[in-house]
Amino acid sequence: MNPPGRILTFTVLALASPSFGGERLMVDGYARQSGGGVLLGLSPAGAAVFSVPEAPSDRSFVPPSRVKWEVELTGGTSAQGLPVAIALRSAPESFAWPEGEEHSPARYAGASNSMNPFENHSDPLGVALGGPPDSDQDGVPDGEDPFPGDPAESLDTDGDRIGNNSDPDDDNDGMPDAWEISNNLNPLFANGSFDADGDGQSNLAEYEAGTAPGNPASRFEFESITSATPGVMRLTWEGVPGRTYSLWHSTTLSAGPELIEDNISVAERSLITRDLPAATQRDFFFVRARVTSNP
Repeated sequence: MNPPGRILTFTVLALASPSFGGERLMVDGYARQSGGGVLLGLSPAGAAVFSVPEAPSDRSFVPPSRVKWEVELTGGTSAQGLPVAIALRSAPESFAWPEGEEHSPARYAGASNSMNPFENHSDPLGVALGGPPDSDQDGVPDGEDPFPGDPAESLDTDGDRIGNNSDPDDDNDGMPDAWEISNNLNPLFANGSFDADGDGQSNLAEYEAGTAPGNPASRFEFESITSATPGVMRLTWEGVPGRTYSLWHSTTLSAGPELIEDNISVAERSLITRDLPAATQRDFFFVRARVTSNP
């Protein structure tokens, strides 16, 4: 039996001597599923050398695949006469790829990671021998995949390190993808500053106001400004759900406006009316809209 703490580096070739319970080996070979267990051997289709009840739980295992596991022999044999071993872990503490190297675990850190860091580039999972490596088997070679260890992600259009499938705004232009798609805008092209319908309001401004960027008749403005009574101005504009409005006033355009009322909202699309005293013969009123929940 090996002294405690000692790990032998062992490349699976053959087992010419009896196995001893408690002996630990680092197995560099191929693993494939068989009858509820795992067989380890020299090649994907070659003769098995060890029988393992189950793969280690520290990393996702998708058979068949090239693996490097630390195993401990039990001293028993399987029904097929193979030595039985327990797979302890995928990456023994005594063996680690230098950080930044091709198979470094640090390179593939992440909550969703099915990457086997010991996958051989000449024999990647799901790819013909000699083909480009595709470690997560999503059809995109590792060299073109910003998330080579996540089969659910292969694109990051805006470079924010959030995959397109998880990112609600793939082009990072301030407008959610779902809203852009519903309004015939390209969710993969930053076009918030564009004015799709030529109404003088940008696409981003129309999103924030809840208007339609493809309809020049749909724009955020006062529906009417009338005199309710002498000295009182009546302001009316259309409000939509998911937006909060604030009302501002100024007597000159050269100074910042003063907030009159904030947190104005509606439960359904409807007109909002406010009666305000006119302080001078020149009064400027502003309404600002901000998004409180995405449509």
